[in-house]
Amino acid sequence: CWWCSSNEKKKNYCKKNELPILCAHRKDAVGLYDYTFESDFCLCLGGALRGISSTITAASKQNIVVEYGRDFRNALDSASAAAVFSFEILRQKKVKAK
Repeated sequence: CWWCSSNEKKKNYCKKNELPILCAHRKDAVGLYDYTFESDFCLCLGGALRGISSTITAASKQNIVVEYGRDFRNALDSASAAAVFSFEILRQKKVKAK
C-alpha cells in the first residue's frame, strides 16, 4: 500500500484487508529462507537512512532478515533487499505451483 499517505493509514489498510505486515527488520527476525510467505501480504522494506517506522514494526506479524552466513551487521540497500526478497517469494510460488 505505497499509495497510503501515512504509516497509520498503511497499518489500518492492512488490518482492514487482512493483509499481514512483514518487515525486513533484524529485531526478533526469522531468516528469509526459513519463512513461508502467505499468498497475500504487505512487505515493508526500510529506507537507507530512516529504516522502518515504529508504527509499522509494531504492527508486523513477522520480521524477516536476510542471513549472510557469517557475522555481518550491515544492511543491504533498498533496491538490493527488494531483489533478494522478490526472488525468494517467486521461488516459493513456483514450488507451490508444482
